Amino acid sequence: MELIICTDERGGMAFNKRRISKDTEIINRVEQIAKGNDIYILPRSESLFEEYGITNYVVCDDIQVPKEAHILFLEFSDLKFERPEVIYHFNFNRHYPSDVRTDITFRNYNLLSQEDFAGSSHENITLSVYKLRG
Repeated sequence: MELIICTDERGGMAFNKRRISKDTEIINRVEQIAKGNDIYILPRSESLFEEYGITNYVVCDDIQVPKEAHILFLEFSDLKFERPEVIYHFNFNRHYPSDVRTDITFRNYNLLSQEDFAGSSHENITLSVYKLRG
């Protein structure tokens, strides 16, 4: 499985009950990562995908990600799932007073690439791609 997450510099995924992933450039890159494959999302992310006109998504429940899920876009949750082989981490390089945080670490991963880019909501967003060691 491949995982896509968006966080602030301290692992915050949402602040003041608002997603930090709402950025046009990030959503464009999520579509590029998916390459037309289904993106599995949780119910709360459906409005984001609808707003940007993304149609290649499958809504899964908040308890378990289906085994056939190849790409999971995760926000508002620290859902338990098998360790992903690849993690796409969009980092906003700032600290927000977050309501929701992730405990995902990159200890068992190698950094494959890193790119800074300007988003529609922030001047500097970093996309880091990690691959599971072994």
